Amino acid sequence: MGSKRSISISITNITVLLYALYAIRWVWLAFNTVEYSSVFYYLNQMVGYMCIPFGILLLLKTMRAKKRNMFLIILPLTYWLYCFIHSYTDHSITYGVFTLLSISIFLLFDTNVKIRIFNCFYWIVQGTNIISLFLWFFYILNVNIGFKMVTFYSDGAATYGMYYIKWLIFAIYNQNMVNRLCGIFNEPGALGTLCALLLIARFRCSKLWEKILLIATGALTLSFAFYLLIFAFFALYLIRKNIKNVIWVVLLAVVFISVPRIDWGNEVLNTFAARFEITETGFAGDNRSTDQLDSLVKTLEADGKALFGYGEGYTSNTHSSSYKELIVQFGYVGFSVLVLEWLIAALMLGKKNIDAKIIIAFFFISLYQRPSTILSIYGYLILLGGIEWLNEQTEIEKACCN
Repeated sequence: MGSKRSISISITNITVLLYALYAIRWVWLAFNTVEYSSVFYYLNQMVGYMCIPFGILLLLKTMRAKKRNMFLIILPLTYWLYCFIHSYTDHSITYGVFTLLSISIFLLFDTNVKIRIFNCFYWIVQGTNIISLFLWFFYILNVNIGFKMVTFYSDGAATYGMYYIKWLIFAIYNQNMVNRLCGIFNEPGALGTLCALLLIARFRCSKLWEKILLIATGALTLSFAFYLLIFAFFALYLIRKNIKNVIWVVLLAVVFISVPRIDWGNEVLNTFAARFEITETGFAGDNRSTDQLDSLVKTLEADGKALFGYGEGYTSNTHSSSYKELIVQFGYVGFSVLVLEWLIAALMLGKKNIDAKIIIAFFFISLYQRPSTILSIYGYLILLGGIEWLNEQTEIEKACCN
């Protein structure tokens, strides 16, 4: 009996780690190609492939699945059906099956397993944040500890400052004399948005040093999304504490809006501040869409594609990251179905938890710039796993009070 128990615990622990690493991969890792590092690439591929067999073993161990969890499978199944039935490029029935299976297995896990995966994900991110901050300061202080400059992707438009230790890669994005922290991810915005969402999800139940670490890391990404999400969250936090704080929030909003008009005496700071200028089309820092994508949205109705779009994969050459991509691919009907399914599922899990509703709101705000989040395991973990974690914290607090 003792040996069987130890084996089952090992399967659970391995599955938790695999899914946490798999989700981190889908935040979009830097240099996750054979050209940059074959070891790093194949290791990440192996992590993804191992999720399914270990996940199935864990499900067989419990031999049960809640009806609520089975209902959640509708989310990845809907997108898979879209890809198969309505694709711009012909796909076989096996297209996307691996992603469908890995996400479905995650959704079928018991609540405690999802919470453990969310926790593991969180602490891996925080661990890499600590390393990233140390490397950032070494880089800025010109301390040579083995940095290498490599081309950003393949367009040569910018460079990465890269520090390499065995198979672990940390990046600093450098463009126009501005250094932006990327951590282990391919873009500073990916790390910034992730730090913001984790801070919001765990704010009430995290220690001060955890909050500082997330804020410091996110701040060094110089991510427009990070600053906007954090400002909105703290504004809401102040108002929740005391409605009279709305006066301070308005004053802070005025300062926030005035940032682009201030001469900071430094070209780098002025360039960064300019991203917060409000223009006719919104914030100047909102660069997730492109003229090509905007043009496609305008031609949807003229082409008779407004309802169901041009098909999955149609926006692959627009070089953008905007919710408009989903509209162009699946039309207003398809886009609405995808988003509403997520919203219903999230509210179903967090309907009795005000903190869960807050992370739901900010998660959906973040989709404005990063819609692919709802198409990968990362989105399922950060939102649904985060809600389950918040529900557990609430139950723990209630038990302590009784």
